[in-house]
Amino acid sequence: PEIGYSLQGDIFTTISRGARKAKLYLASARSGLGKTRLATGQACHLAYPYRWNLQKERWEVTGHAKRVLLITTELENSEIQTMVVAHLSGINEEKILNGKYSIPEEKRIKEAIAIMEYYKENLLIYHMPDPNVTQLNSNIRRLVISKQIEAVFMDYIHTSSQLLTEFSGLKLREDVLLLLLTTTLKNLANELDVFIWSGTQVNATEVDID
Repeated sequence: PEIGYSLQGDIFTTISRGARKAKLYLASARSGLGKTRLATGQACHLAYPYRWNLQKERWEVTGHAKRVLLITTELENSEIQTMVVAHLSGINEEKILNGKYSIPEEKRIKEAIAIMEYYKENLLIYHMPDPNVTQLNSNIRRLVISKQIEAVFMDYIHTSSQLLTEFSGLKLREDVLLLLLTTTLKNLANELDVFIWSGTQVNATEVDID
């Protein structure tokens, strides 16, 4: 059947048929609505087999332990790692950053870090602050092949100085440049037979539908 690895959210997994190989998914949202956090959470869901269940108040098996590549264009690796601890432990990221957690929560944080250490080969965080088509092609292809990556997550697609320089002679519009990045990711998903997730940023006049 045409069904991939389960993602966060049973409804979303049913609609999308999961994280399928050779497929590219794009999640669109306004600035500041958590595209990077969404990508990080989905990456963790595939990379780590354990997560704290807030309702049952215990660690539970999520069923995944895949090799995942997480490309971040804005945040540093250390910032992403804090998000991962928060995701696994179920503890608010602000509490972790400010050190305002209780003794039981501190124990959960240490257990989350131990899970990250034990499965450190499962989540590869790669910082690419100024991506262009050439960089995406070479780096994703190299890392997927050398690290046996099964799924790739990129926080979101946007124009950069490197991308503008790469096609400066063609004087392409911004939407065309973004399409080139999207096409690059789609071609890589097909070529490497991996699942790829990324995001796009919509403008402030985007309309919410209830």
